[in-house]
Amino acid sequence: MRPHLSSVVQHLRRMWTAYAVLLASILLSIVAHRYLARTVDAEQRARVETAAEETRRALVQRVDHALSILYAVRALFVANSDVKPGELEALLEWMDADARYPAMQGVAFARSSPSGVRVTRVAPLEPNKALLGEDLRAIPGADEAMRRAAATGQPAAVTRSSAGTAPGESGPPMMWVFLPVGQESARTGGARSHAHQAVGYVVGLFQADELLSNLGPLGGVVDYEVYDGAAPTPDTLLYDDDGLPNVGTGRGGQPLLVSTSLPLVGSPWTLSFSTRPGFEEVGVERRVPIAVSVGGMLVGALLFGIIATQVRARVAAERMS
Repeated sequence: MRPHLSSVVQHLRRMWTAYAVLLASILLSIVAHRYLARTVDAEQRARVETAAEETRRALVQRVDHALSILYAVRALFVANSDVKPGELEALLEWMDADARYPAMQGVAFARSSPSGVRVTRVAPLEPNKALLGEDLRAIPGADEAMRRAAATGQPAAVTRSSAGTAPGESGPPMMWVFLPVGQESARTGGARSHAHQAVGYVVGLFQADELLSNLGPLGGVVDYEVYDGAAPTPDTLLYDDDGLPNVGTGRGGQPLLVSTSLPLVGSPWTLSFSTRPGFEEVGVERRVPIAVSVGGMLVGALLFGIIATQVRARVAAERMS
């Protein structure tokens, strides 16, 4: 036992430099791998956050653009309280609405009265004929949205099934945007207590799929979902870019998730982003940390071999002398 232990001690004394170089290279490779992995993760998150911010700006610009036609229609009804059906159609044609506002299915005007808020004008007429005479207060959430719009003078929206279908019937998500036209003061009880009521509402009907598609700069590798509300739930989903929630591969096989919230048309919307397969191959190389660590260990092994060879040669020369 003692001779064997003595030979091991002698071996370590001769080869300690080689083992020290090998151990140092392994430790440095591990440190480099962890550092580069964290750097890659940070760069990936920065890319997703940049895509989220660009998508957010694009969404705000697109919604503002969509609302511009509602303001134009409101100006028409403010200037003329008795707008003929043909005049609304002519305005949409003059504004080239089909080409400039592809997400808009139609625009309507609903007049307020003690009996309800009923649609009196709509264009284009053919696909939206069922709206004529409909009391908008019967639409779930519409009464509250109209109250917000009347109180603020700003557009407010509610999401429901496609235009002309029953409120409880499922269908493609459709955004109903209410813009108040004129206001009158209504006494609510006390001598100083008044509530603002709109004379009527311009109502824009927008297809969520058309309005919210093709927003992201990294559409091929970053998926985004838009929710109507501050808390993302399946019931409040307005649009999913790929139709599959939380699809993608990030570190550990999990998608890299980023969420942002912004107020639009009178209520908060939430945008959720997740990476898709192939995200890591675009711009940032996940294999770099592995390559560096493997390369460092190979260099350490090579140096270990060189030093070990020199030590053996020196020992052999000492024995011969």
